[in-house]
Amino acid sequence: MALTALYFGSFNPIHNGHLAVARYVVECGYADEVWFVVSPHNPHKQTADLAPENARLEMAKRAIGGESQMGVSMEDPESHPSHGNRRMIILTMQLCLGRPRRRAPRAH
Repeated sequence: MALTALYFGSFNPIHNGHLAVARYVVECGYADEVWFVVSPHNPHKQTADLAPENARLEMAKRAIGGESQMGVSMEDPESHPSHGNRRMIILTMQLCLGRPRRRAPRAH
C-alpha cells in the first residue's frame, strides 16, 4: 500500500524549496508520493496578500510538471482559515526527528 504525504500550504507562490522538500520525502523513503494541498487561507498571512486560490492551484500544477510522484489538490474551501500548515509542521518534525523510513532511500 502506497504512503502519501500531504504537504499543506498557501504556495503563494510555490517555489524550488517546496519542490526540494517533496523530492526529499520521496527519495529518502518517507513516502511514496507527495501531494501539495493548496490551502485557501493561511491564518498567518493576510488574505489581501494571497493570489486567488485557483491561480495558486494552477501555479502548483505547472511547477510539479511531469513529476510522477507528486500531485496537487485544493483544501476544502469551506475551511477558512486553514490550519493545514500545522499538519505539515508535524510531518516536518517527524522527518527531522528521524521517523523510520518505509523503505531504503533511492539510489541516485
